[in-house]
Amino acid sequence: MNGKEAAEHALVDQIGVVFESAGLPPVAGRILGRLLMCDPPEQSSLELAEYCDASKGAISTSTRMLMAANLIE
Repeated sequence: MNGKEAAEHALVDQIGVVFESAGLPPVAGRILGRLLMCDPPEQSSLELAEYCDASKGAISTSTRMLMAANLIE
């Protein structure tokens, strides 16, 4: 991982902590952080799972919750 990628991961983790402190599960916070930072803004569940180092099930559950809350499309 290069310096830019490491900095991005650190920022995504910080964004995740903010959303976690607001009551979201940690994976949901990291998903939101990733989607705010990534280019292109669309990510597959596999891409999110790999980036967040989370299971496909955790990604699926969290993305459904975020969609129900109208935080992601």
